[in-house]
Amino acid sequence: MRMSIKTKILLAVAAVLLAATCAAGFYYLDTLNAEKNAPAAMADFSGRKKEDVLSWFSENGFDESQVTFSYAFDEAQEDVIINQSVAKGDPFTKSDTLEITLSSGPDPDEMIELPDFTGMTTEEITKWFEDNNLTNVTYQFTIAEGIEADHFVSMEPEAKTMVKRRDRITVTLSSG
Repeated sequence: MRMSIKTKILLAVAAVLLAATCAAGFYYLDTLNAEKNAPAAMADFSGRKKEDVLSWFSENGFDESQVTFSYAFDEAQEDVIINQSVAKGDPFTKSDTLEITLSSGPDPDEMIELPDFTGMTTEEITKWFEDNNLTNVTYQFTIAEGIEADHFVSMEPEAKTMVKRRDRITVTLSSG
């Protein structure tokens, strides 16, 4: 059986249209895939929380398995981000990983020298302990002749002693 020229032309046109349709489909799928794999500019997470990182990953179409979290002592507040492995503005893709370091807070074993609080008020002394992240401080009051109420009387351990941030400190203040 012989095909007519008209049939051959129709088959050739159909083949060309089929090839063009396939090429357009592959191009479209490749473009979609490229958009899904397009890099995002890394955000600056310093000073932010873990939840902010996870939200950014979700909003930008990345998987949470691409980020790891670790902790280190730092003067920053606990659970605040202090370091990230990919810098702000750098491209980040689905094949990349991000390492985030969060603060465990100040090192409780760091040594601090206690100052001489003579002449200072409870408010001034409390502020010094807070600023230096010493949290195991107890205040007691006693009657102290010649020392104004709410002022320093003594401390255990004594001034100029090196203590760990977590060591127990007792401050005695005048009740008047």
